[in-house]
Amino acid sequence: MEKITKNNVIIPSNIWGSFDIVDNQIYFWRVGNCNIWLKREEDNIYIKWFYSNSNNKIDNENIVPDDEGWSHYVIKGKSESIELSPAMPDRSLVIKVKRPFYLPPGIKKRIYIDVPLWICISTVGNNKAKLVEIPSFILSNTWFGTPIEGQVCYWLMSEVNFGIEEYSHIPYMATCPVTLKNISNENLLVKKFLIPVENSVLFIHNNELWSDEILISYKGQNDVSFVECKGHVLKEFIGAKKICEPRKKQTNKRFVRTFDSFIVKNFFNIPLNR
Repeated sequence: MEKITKNNVIIPSNIWGSFDIVDNQIYFWRVGNCNIWLKREEDNIYIKWFYSNSNNKIDNENIVPDDEGWSHYVIKGKSESIELSPAMPDRSLVIKVKRPFYLPPGIKKRIYIDVPLWICISTVGNNKAKLVEIPSFILSNTWFGTPIEGQVCYWLMSEVNFGIEEYSHIPYMATCPVTLKNISNENLLVKKFLIPVENSVLFIHNNELWSDEILISYKGQNDVSFVECKGHVLKEFIGAKKICEPRKKQTNKRFVRTFDSFIVKNFFNIPLNR
């Protein structure tokens, strides 16, 4: 059931899916920290978004935006519906573990991480077109690497769960299974590591969003790790539906620096978090 506020703004009951829209009516979604307004005027779609926090939270009963800051999209024909669909982040994530742990030599362990999703807004029908893609949360930028090699990533401080039963799924998050395998002869301190979520597939199972499994094999502090996105859902979720292909397909097995053997510094004036 959708809700109509006292200001005549329609709030759909779901955040993902297709939604019928009519001319000159404002619609509102809150996905994570992202507040989205949308309206249609004939073959024109107007979208505005704003990120809220505890200091500037928007009251559901007072969510009519002003006339400034709308993005204008000219579409082909008159679209009767709009679609909001989830996608994985467009860069790798550097995960800062809130409670670090050790993985001894020869040990293999699967962990689970909540990954904030991106929101794709598209028209529906014969003239389907993606209008805009925005994150449900603003993630900080970070550089993972050395002055010689590395990549721009997003920074995410996260709890690590060790079992599926520990999960309470959040609609704007995907659960990412990561299998860590220590094939070195030294203890692995898992406190900060990189996962290439832009290579991940997104699935839905029982209205819960999951990525494919990421396998990381640690070979030692002075060596690279073997990283593979499996491309299929965990065997526990056979029958899950694939809803989003990877942004970048992993065509072969990757050998990259994955754990905290690399340093994070403010190269290229990128705002960083520690």
